[in-house]
Amino acid sequence: MRNLFLIVGVIFAIFYGLNRFSQSKSDQIPQNNPIAQREQKLGQLVLLQPLKQHDAKSYEEALQIANSAQPNEVDTAVASSLWWSLRRVIEQQADDQGQYLWAQAYVQQLYDARQADRCFAISFPLYSKNTPQQLREFLAQSTQKQSADALTYILTHSGSRSVVERMQVPAAWMGIAQHLRQEYGADADMINQGEVATDKRKQCDVVIRAFEYSLSLPEQDRGKVLRWLLGGHISVAVF
Repeated sequence: MRNLFLIVGVIFAIFYGLNRFSQSKSDQIPQNNPIAQREQKLGQLVLLQPLKQHDAKSYEEALQIANSAQPNEVDTAVASSLWWSLRRVIEQQADDQGQYLWAQAYVQQLYDARQADRCFAISFPLYSKNTPQQLREFLAQSTQKQSADALTYILTHSGSRSVVERMQVPAAWMGIAQHLRQEYGADADMINQGEVATDKRKQCDVVIRAFEYSLSLPEQDRGKVLRWLLGGHISVAVF
């Protein structure tokens, strides 16, 4: 009987060791396998996933870039191309409701970034030096999901779209501009100053308030203002 227990114990130890070895090898696959590493990094790009499901052409372009990039540069290389695709989708393709949902998600991104004292990376992503991973570190999971859900809506819906002239300011924006001027004085101009603004935190506040005011407009005015605002203020940071 004692020998039987000994034999069972040895068999258990062997299987346990094999299982741990197999798990260890599995955990090492992304580091040792460039294809698995690439797929892992693509899977971490939150805003790429809606395109994978609903925009085959844009996703295929991302795959081609990933295939030609160095394994440690996949996410940043794809993000650069994805930035242009997302801008086209959000600024041009989206219907009014889609832009409304995206603007709500963008404001939440700004809230998270401001709390982390990283607002400039979101308020003016054109000048941001942050990698997608660095952005995900301070954006809440709920905010990332809200952004992906808004993008999914845009890719799967085609409703009414307000018509605005890019060089013609919507009448309702004039009221928002007045509110900003009353609240921030000359600092309201920071919304147009990009990286040259000296007080990035106050600049962030101005951008947030501009979108908050725009989102609070009556529906008949909101569509035009958001389309004009999103067409002039880049709201896409890839994470």
